[in-house]
Amino acid sequence: LFAFVDNTNDVKDLKYWNNGQNHVLLNVGVNSLSYYSNSVIVSALYDYRMFKDNFDISLNVRVPNHDKNHWKQLSPLLPLARKYLLACVSTISEEISSNVKEQLELLASSAESVGDQVFLDINCRENCTSRNNVYSESVFAVILFQTGQSPTTVFHDQILAALQCGAIPVITTLLPPLPFMELLDWRRAVYTLPLQRLPELHFILRSFAPADILEMRRQGRFLLENYLIDKKVVAETLIAALRFRIGVPGEQAIATQANPLFGNQQFTAPHLVLVKPVDEEYLGPREAPHISFPYTHNFTSFQMYSYYWWNSFGRVAGRSLEYIINEPPFPSQFEYGEGLEWGFRPIAPPASGATFSNSLGGNRPREQFT
Repeated sequence: LFAFVDNTNDVKDLKYWNNGQNHVLLNVGVNSLSYYSNSVIVSALYDYRMFKDNFDISLNVRVPNHDKNHWKQLSPLLPLARKYLLACVSTISEEISSNVKEQLELLASSAESVGDQVFLDINCRENCTSRNNVYSESVFAVILFQTGQSPTTVFHDQILAALQCGAIPVITTLLPPLPFMELLDWRRAVYTLPLQRLPELHFILRSFAPADILEMRRQGRFLLENYLIDKKVVAETLIAALRFRIGVPGEQAIATQANPLFGNQQFTAPHLVLVKPVDEEYLGPREAPHISFPYTHNFTSFQMYSYYWWNSFGRVAGRSLEYIINEPPFPSQFEYGEGLEWGFRPIAPPASGATFSNSLGGNRPREQFT
């Protein structure tokens, strides 16, 4: 059961509370919720040591409404070079040691000595208006966070702002409480290091290859657009994440018909390359259509294909797909034994190289090619 609450609500008055079992509490307020051991709490803010690892979800639900044109407001990922190599627009919390300010100033002076510009503003509180402008001109965005510190709204705002502006977040802890950590591989979009290694940060960032920087930008934009950008996307992602936890397949993916490229006009592609007619004596007669087996990965997708679906394929994680493109092939020897019962048609030896090159079988069972 989902419940939208804040710290002023008494969740024990819910009709089916039952000590919080099977409840997901979404914090829509500005303050943290109390501790409920049996309920999944979805919030951007937690009190000290109230966050339950691998159970609660650290997530900012106070995001903009759905807008299909929201992508137009995002900063472009190119060019590679930007005005600032590094930007830190934040505030130093009480949990972070007092010498961090001195380390940041030394970091800035070290970078400027070799021609790199660093922007520092460590007095920026919540709703900082200059953050997006600075991040849009920065390659990396430092987010100060102490190991063991509880998630905060400011932390999530900085993450979203950096991803929207195309700046690579650099978080000063090895285990930051990022959204949907059990499903999303944030290592491909975020760089983490302990706060004690802050003096080395300039040397580390200068060693990044240009291709790695652009790929981390692209992956960060991928995670933002597919899972975090607005309320509609966040709601679908949250439901899909909970569904993966309990192993329940999602609804059937709806197949949509593409619109004709040329409207109702008839179009015939020009024949630029002459193709020899099909030789029936060589390839055999045309076979009747054969439909592939659908929905054979409804449950293996929760574990075997989970990483690829969430980190490379996008929002299909919330649907049950009829077919997938990354199904592993069978071993080569399988088609000569029991593979015959599964529709394999191996080439009987001896055969020429031309016979193998024109075969439509291989390590895949018989199917209708589309």
